[in-house]
Amino acid sequence: MRIYFTRHGETEWNKLGIIQGQLDSSLTKEGIDMGLRLREKSKDLHFDKVYSSDLGRAYDTAKLICPDREIIKTPLLREIDVGSWSGKNIKDVKTSDEILYKKYFEEPENYYRPDGESIYDLKNRVEKFFEERVYPNEDENILIVTHGVTIVAIYSLMENIPIEDFWSNRVRRNGEFNIADYENGEFKIIKKAPKNPVDSIWGDKMNTYDLIIIGAGAAGLSAAIYAGRSLLNTLVIEKFSFGGRVNDTPKIINYPGFKEISGRDLINEFRKQAENFTTNEFTYGTVKKIEKIDNAFKITTLRRKEFMAKAIIIATGTYAKMINVPGETEFAGRGVSYCSTCDADYFKDKDIHILGSGDLALEEADYLSNFANSINMIIIHEEGNFDGNKLEAEKIMKNPKISYTWHSKLEGIYGNERVNSLDILDLSDNTNTRVTSDGIFIFAGMSPNSDFVKDLVETDDYGFIKTNDEMKTSVEGIFAAGDIRNKALRQIVTAANDGAVASVYAEKYIRNRGAKWESIQEELWFIKGTRLTMG
Repeated sequence: MRIYFTRHGETEWNKLGIIQGQLDSSLTKEGIDMGLRLREKSKDLHFDKVYSSDLGRAYDTAKLICPDREIIKTPLLREIDVGSWSGKNIKDVKTSDEILYKKYFEEPENYYRPDGESIYDLKNRVEKFFEERVYPNEDENILIVTHGVTIVAIYSLMENIPIEDFWSNRVRRNGEFNIADYENGEFKIIKKAPKNPVDSIWGDKMNTYDLIIIGAGAAGLSAAIYAGRSLLNTLVIEKFSFGGRVNDTPKIINYPGFKEISGRDLINEFRKQAENFTTNEFTYGTVKKIEKIDNAFKITTLRRKEFMAKAIIIATGTYAKMINVPGETEFAGRGVSYCSTCDADYFKDKDIHILGSGDLALEEADYLSNFANSINMIIIHEEGNFDGNKLEAEKIMKNPKISYTWHSKLEGIYGNERVNSLDILDLSDNTNTRVTSDGIFIFAGMSPNSDFVKDLVETDDYGFIKTNDEMKTSVEGIFAAGDIRNKALRQIVTAANDGAVASVYAEKYIRNRGAKWESIQEELWFIKGTRLTMG
């Protein structure tokens, strides 16, 4: 048996694009090009079976390599199910990079998370895949398209090396196949794909900007538009997908100028306008730390890229709040969801529940009714009382697919491979009832993405950043905009307003500090009278 295995192509989270008229994918142009290079390399190869993880980016890459073949998707090959980290649910930590960085750089002695998978759990899954799909079929050649951390587990198995030896087998997204033979119960490595150059992964140069905007949702992109008008040299850093949670909103009817528009279409208009300014740059990254150096700021990302800026706007928004009931973490991604746009397809013709009664819960219930067979909403209030707007409440009350469990709480989530039942507490008489369910969408409020600045700027008790009307935080030169702020109303239109205000006052701050900034630049980056280009 010959085994070919490779890592999926580069991705842009939640960005759907049609590839060659046939494939919806989150792959970037670089990711698509890599898949096509692998297709070319595989022309003279024979695969009896093609496997991928059940995550879209691996499947999409496999489909690019073998467009005419059946791709067998399996959860055994997916990357680490990270559970929760620092209060974030699995939907908000979409890659293992943050978890792995913490494990291998900050906490090398700790390879286990009680509320998620460990790297040992991953290795066990990979071993199970080989036991079920590989060992019984020694006369077959197979292709595996999976994730970087899963490649690590595969090498750990094949070479009988500790999986803790992580970085020796990491970073293999370069359009090459890893190849191994399996015969008489033994593996023989034929080819290891070369690693990408270290500096292309981590970076080793300091880039400098007038303004850095962290987050590219409505607030961040609005700030970028105003920064472009002010001719500020600006960098926008986005962690997952441009637009953030706006992408998850199927229909918007309250944004001025549009009778009705999808969140994705609206945010694309934001982005096109922001990209129209040549002084704006955009990049992906997870900001890990902000340090103040005199009147400037140094930003470090999880992949050790560093940037300098005169001012910063934090527009990182929020993520869905977990309610911490039994089974919530265990079944995240397996019947527990926080995003209808992301997961509605998985619940087609299913009988599901929704927890919540605010604007988001009402809007998502309406959207999910296009997919699910039936929806029951678990609502803590007495009958007829919603937290959301009256118009949306009246609309869903007329929907024949939606029913209600009033004055009740969710107490537990249960199942085997996936969710199959829930415990619901009736607050009227304190009786607990177990009901069957194919899944639960939890819309219990939002938490701020502010962990990386919680020790730098002042926040409220919930972690939302305190600002004044000019979007200034407690640290001079740092501004905050959008849902990350401590404020009464969180809407797309108010986020766009915040971004505009923050950018205007950031520009004033930068202009007023110009002379001092030049002296700092001279101290840091002028050598023998010649300014260095740090980008």
